[in-house]
Amino acid sequence: MKSERWGKRLIFLASLVAAMTSLQAYAAQISFFRVQHREYGDGSVYNRLYFEVKDDSGAYVTSKNFISSVVLKNPSGTQVSLGTIGFYQQKAITGYFDATSGSWHYDSALTDSSYFSVNFSEALATGTYTLTLATSGGSTLTSTFQFDGVIDFPTISSDSFQITHDDSGNIFWNWSIPDSFSLSLLPTMTVNSDQQVSRQDAGSSQVACIAYVEVYSGGNWAGYLTVALPALMGHVMIPSAVVQQLKTVGDEFHFLVQLRNRDNSNRSNSIPVTVASLPPTVNSQSKVVVIPLD
Repeated sequence: MKSERWGKRLIFLASLVAAMTSLQAYAAQISFFRVQHREYGDGSVYNRLYFEVKDDSGAYVTSKNFISSVVLKNPSGTQVSLGTIGFYQQKAITGYFDATSGSWHYDSALTDSSYFSVNFSEALATGTYTLTLATSGGSTLTSTFQFDGVIDFPTISSDSFQITHDDSGNIFWNWSIPDSFSLSLLPTMTVNSDQQVSRQDAGSSQVACIAYVEVYSGGNWAGYLTVALPALMGHVMIPSAVVQQLKTVGDEFHFLVQLRNRDNSNRSNSIPVTVASLPPTVNSQSKVVVIPLD
């Protein structure tokens, strides 16, 4: 009898530990956090707080109300003054170019994503930033990020964009690399099966290019495609299967190119151009109509 009671107690304890481990593994968390220096093709410059939050199930949160307060402290421990925090939800698909195999890789399906962001006027300082969030459920989430300094990247000119498609509906997009691009910023870089360069912390001196397509539905931002590739490559191929998935999200497509350092704390953004419609599987090498944004 005694051994039976001990056996039941051990089973209960094992179940309790397993339950606690499960809860801990799926506790809400700040899944991504950066302070960023952003430069744009129209000459504007912003410093931005950007973060993503996942809920107890490990999914991206679906409501701004999941977070009740946001506190960002700079490396000196002083709270940064923030305006109204924006919350954004989209359908996303990502890809990358594997320089080792010379091949393009894309997600097989769209996924749900969301993020919070706000611009702030305070100058960025080198050092550790601390983000503290209070959730509507009473939890406190904290994350830190080491900002290694501002990098002024050149901007890819959207005037150099050439966007075509073949008779299968694959898109071919080319652009010119600025003559001012400093090769000292561009050590050899390979994007591999770890996927997004923007999620890898491999040193702030390493630079990648992100080909970015924003998808709008009825004038509202509804989704995006990001493709990571070496910064001096200057072209991307988007397969027809991905193109058709983007068309299920919206009816207007903004093409732009970003230059980012590897930890995604510094970036430049070209002026977007609008593509009126993405191709069906017809018309060999016909140019897509590109309309510059005002």
